[in-house]
Amino acid sequence: MILLYLMVETYEELREANSRKDNIRFLLTKMTLWGFLFGLLLESEKVIALTLGNFNLNWLLAPAMILLVFIFIPRTYVLHWFGVEDPFYIWMFLVPDTHMVLSILAGVLLVRSLSPSE
Repeated sequence: MILLYLMVETYEELREANSRKDNIRFLLTKMTLWGFLFGLLLESEKVIALTLGNFNLNWLLAPAMILLVFIFIPRTYVLHWFGVEDPFYIWMFLVPDTHMVLSILAGVLLVRSLSPSE
C-alpha cells in the first residue's frame, strides 16, 4: 500500500514539474524505481526464499539485466539520443504507461531469474 501511495505521489509531482517545465529526470528515475520495487513485491514469496539463500541462476537473468539498463535511462536522454521520429522499439521506453509496465516486468524477471524453478 505504501509503495502504491509513493507511486501516486511521484506521479503528481511529475505532472506538476512537467507543467512548470522543471527538470524531471530525478522524478522519472524515482517512478521507475517504485515500479521496479512493485515488481519485486509481486514475487514476494520468491524474494523471501532468496533472502534465505535459495539462489539458482537461469536464462532470464540476461533479459532482466538488459531491461533494467534500458528502463533506468530517463526518457529525456532517449529523446535526446534518438530524436522524436523513431520506431516502436524506442517509443515503448518513452510512453509513461509502457515504461511503468516494463519497470514492473524487470522486477518480476529479476526475481524469477535468481530463484529456483518450481
